[in-house]
Amino acid sequence: RMEQVKDPARRDPAETAAYAGKVGRTLDAIEREPAWLEGPFDAGQLALACALDWLVFRDLVPDPLAGRPRLAAWYAAVRDRPGLAATRPAA
Repeated sequence: RMEQVKDPARRDPAETAAYAGKVGRTLDAIEREPAWLEGPFDAGQLALACALDWLVFRDLVPDPLAGRPRLAAWYAAVRDRPGLAATRPAA
């Protein structure tokens, strides 16, 4: 996010790519471990839903759910929970 707020002439594409890679690898790990998305909604799942909302809201990585069908289905099922929907930033 910090690269996005910098003056465009001072942005470091390598830094942006490095962070996007870390985010992508993390989401891939979650996709590979379906147990993390199962069971009752807990604090870890809340944190994940908030992180996904933030990634989408700030456009930090292109389509964080692309190629991650388990994660996409889980997010679609939980994103409109009243507590999440009520606190989601306005576009």
